Amino acid sequence: MVRFRAEHLSVVAAEKAWHLTSRSSGPPPAGRDALPVYFQLRAASWLRPLSFNVRPQMQFETECECNDRLISLVRESQWMMDALIAVRSLGLVSWCIGAGAVRNLVWDAIHEKLEPSELADVDVAYFDAECLVSAQDKDLQAKLSAALPGVPWEVTNQAAVHLWFEQHFGHPVPPLNSLMDAVASWPEYATSVGIRLELDESITVIAPHGLEDLFACVVRRNPVRVSVNTYRQRVEQKRYSARWPRVQVVPC
Repeated sequence: MVRFRAEHLSVVAAEKAWHLTSRSSGPPPAGRDALPVYFQLRAASWLRPLSFNVRPQMQFETECECNDRLISLVRESQWMMDALIAVRSLGLVSWCIGAGAVRNLVWDAIHEKLEPSELADVDVAYFDAECLVSAQDKDLQAKLSAALPGVPWEVTNQAAVHLWFEQHFGHPVPPLNSLMDAVASWPEYATSVGIRLELDESITVIAPHGLEDLFACVVRRNPVRVSVNTYRQRVEQKRYSARWPRVQVVPC
């Protein structure tokens, strides 16, 4: 069973989707869960600015279709499925593989690449507010390296990011409250996406800002935590357009 969790949508955003897409002039049903899934998913498009004119690379009518396509790409990728199975075996409660690993998977498919693009690391994000010591990250990373040698694992407890963020990026940030909050803070909207393999073999997509930029091949700064200077450095270092010619970088 394929399952999508629209956990990231606020009731306000969902109500906005109701009024814009429904012919009813009355109030929407009470509570987010009372709204049809379509409205819950479409509401994601209001969670970030869309002022930059971009050209879609894959034509999908709804966020649901992007979600389904992403899940299909994940299931078709043997290395990604192996990675998800390995991380699931750790028994973490709240986790995902995200950022560049998901971005590369989608953009490689759009560019019809026969071999996966090289990854500097495979980001494993998890949230454990009860244990903030870095030794736990190292232990989990060692277990993954033993399970799948050769994979450039990078394991990070998102509950502890605020403890080292200022030292690395030059400005302090408050603690995160959940894995969803963590994914929502990642550098670009296209990389603010995570995937998790559940015990029932379903795949959960975590996309706080939606999947539009990911499937449109757009690199756009997410201002939640990333400074303008850091964003510009990332754009220069990552060489997005050189690696994926259809990528459009929104200047900042």
